[in-house]
Amino acid sequence: RTRSGVLKQAARACGRALAEAGVRALVVGSVAYGAVRPESDLDLLIVSHPGKTWGQVRAVVDEAAGPYGIPVDVIFADTLPPAVRKAMLKDARHASEL
Repeated sequence: RTRSGVLKQAARACGRALAEAGVRALVVGSVAYGAVRPESDLDLLIVSHPGKTWGQVRAVVDEAAGPYGIPVDVIFADTLPPAVRKAMLKDARHASEL
């Protein structure tokens, strides 16, 4: 399995688990724009997380990504400056589109 393939599988697993938890997340970074390198991790942008704390969102991600053995950065969109959030959303993709 390639690094890119494992990252995409982990992204889809996280996307499904987060959706089931009522959390809206998008894939950003190298996986979203197709520039995966051997050291790449998975970057998830949490767009909405109604009724869920950051810790609860992180726990869902850790459980879903655990079997893939790859690091996942969880970024909460509501903590970003507007210009940074806009730039990240420009290249963001739904995990199901990978």
